[in-house]
Amino acid sequence: MIKRVLVYGKVTGVFFRFFIRQNAKRIGLKGFVKNVEDHIELVLEGGREDIEEMIKICWQGPPGSKVEDVKVEEISNYLGTFDDFEILK
Repeated sequence: MIKRVLVYGKVTGVFFRFFIRQNAKRIGLKGFVKNVEDHIELVLEGGREDIEEMIKICWQGPPGSKVEDVKVEEISNYLGTFDDFEILK
């Protein structure tokens, strides 16, 4: 299963991407996280329960963040797979 997650609020400049990568690796997810203008984008590849756990973590965020909204969409036409979870520039 692959999902795209968009996280809005005070999520830049608070080590949000590093927080996400650390938790994704702990859970065993693959994909990436990156800054996109005024929000953070994640693409998560893994099992349904693991992705649901990561979405809950997105709502919490690291200290200093203030998450206002989390939008989730399934990516049904994605053809590739990820080897790891990484931070993209």
